[in-house]
Amino acid sequence: EVLAQRPTDGKRLRRYLGEFTSRVGALRTGVAELRPEWIYADVQRNHCSSDAPEVTPIHITEAAAPYEDETGLYLPSSMKRVIVMAVPMDFDLIMTAPSLQAEAATSLGYSRAAAAAISVATFIRTCGYQAIPSVNGTGLSVPMAIAAGIGQAGRNGLLITPEAGACVRLCKVFTDMPLELDTPIDLGVTEYCQSCGLCAEKCPSKAVPTGDRTVCGPNECSHSGELRWYVNAKQCLRYWVASGTSCSVCIAVCPFTRQGQVAKQSLG
Repeated sequence: EVLAQRPTDGKRLRRYLGEFTSRVGALRTGVAELRPEWIYADVQRNHCSSDAPEVTPIHITEAAAPYEDETGLYLPSSMKRVIVMAVPMDFDLIMTAPSLQAEAATSLGYSRAAAAAISVATFIRTCGYQAIPSVNGTGLSVPMAIAAGIGQAGRNGLLITPEAGACVRLCKVFTDMPLELDTPIDLGVTEYCQSCGLCAEKCPSKAVPTGDRTVCGPNECSHSGELRWYVNAKQCLRYWVASGTSCSVCIAVCPFTRQGQVAKQSLG
């Protein structure tokens, strides 16, 4: 009886979703069909520890609802949609990168992204559907965001959005709500990054690659197989640890980030 009362018009639901996500802090929102290869094999439970990783497998299952037990985390195959949101970071603080001020912008961005994801998940559950909120965990945010039409991948390995360039944090919500799908967009990022290379030049750790895109990354963190620029995540993280910041230089120097802020200022 409750299920029969659920709203089912995908186009209308998508419109309501867009209105809601803008109110909870999302600069841009998109919906994509969830692909199993985007889901991580496992989740690390002690990611803030220097000890050996303690992981819990993630499984896609025919179960009616998500659950967790001693054998892993279980994601229902009926959750065929992923909602992806780009939450803006403080432009002025990011421009000080690498610094503790930029670190504060990163932390605040993650906090706002988490709040947005939880709020959207609650909204979806209120409508009678299942929802799992996530920030960096569970699956690959950038491929999901590209499929959802939020932006394109840059040389720096980050998502480039029309409004704020790379100065965003991503979050997502997995759901079985029958939302109308969005489509990828082309901002000309690939062509621009091919000739620009400023992020690679300015990267303190030299983790951002120079040259052309490849289909294979430098290590097991790369998720190889797609034609793109693969950032050396391990090299990048070493600099984070050494500097005591989350760096963000590649965000700050990106012309798309600066262009977005100029456009924002011109609009008042």
